[in-house]
Amino acid sequence: MASYQESSEVSTQTQYSAETPSSSFRARLFCEDDIPRARILIEQHHALTTFRNQTLCETKLQRHFELILSRPVTAIGITADLHGDAVGLAWANVSSYMLTEGPPIVSVNLIAVDGGLPAIRRAKVFLLLVSAVRHWAVSKGARETFVHVTTGFKPKATDRLLHAAGAKFLGGSYVLS
Repeated sequence: MASYQESSEVSTQTQYSAETPSSSFRARLFCEDDIPRARILIEQHHALTTFRNQTLCETKLQRHFELILSRPVTAIGITADLHGDAVGLAWANVSSYMLTEGPPIVSVNLIAVDGGLPAIRRAKVFLLLVSAVRHWAVSKGARETFVHVTTGFKPKATDRLLHAAGAKFLGGSYVLS
């Protein structure tokens, strides 16, 4: 079970942890030292998506890194560690629904997990990242967190994991070409 700890100094200084008898997972804020490993995880992630035939744009990726590292109040980058090694990333943002002034909603833009891990560890990392984003969402007053599954990668397995995290299916993406 994931636990949530928030620093009293800065509300964005969060740490989440999940421990099992054989391994220790930790989720923390993305930092500059994570960039080399994040590039590998994102390239690996991109290669498995429906967008894999498009060249990954280094300029856009660098802008994403800069945005996350600037610690905006409307976005978060989370790194998942296993024994001190970055094995997953989640990026999310918060805003109000475009047609209301109601409570904010969180949109998860990226969940990338090291494909070299055994399936059970990949699932644990994924669930840890989802849990960490949910805790951040609560701290932002969001009632709902949307995980956008638009990559086309293992949709049935992703569906099972998100249901395990307590998510409800709301609808899907349709592609017109």
